[in-house]
Amino acid sequence: MYTITKTQTRPSVDIPFYFEKYIQTEEYQKYFYTTYVVSKKFISSSTKYSDDRLTITRVVSWSSRSVFLEFAADKYCYDTVIDPNRTYDIENDITSDITVEKD
Repeated sequence: MYTITKTQTRPSVDIPFYFEKYIQTEEYQKYFYTTYVVSKKFISSSTKYSDDRLTITRVVSWSSRSVFLEFAADKYCYDTVIDPNRTYDIENDITSDITVEKD
């Protein structure tokens, strides 16, 4: 298993995190489910806010590193969620710390 922990911090609670402002479309949800969940490439995801709600920690597990890289390089996922999320974070001074664990 390949687990990625991403901790994001925003300057103010008045600035929503990307997923709070932009809900994933039904089309994207179906694509992700069919491509990654049904095939058991995507294992799990959990999200936890800090008490002050300025920081969020997401833990996402994939079946392997190569599967995560497949997702990261998936043009549809990149264009629909990954790149817009990255751009939004930069524009809103939301910082990220990422750690990776391999089982």
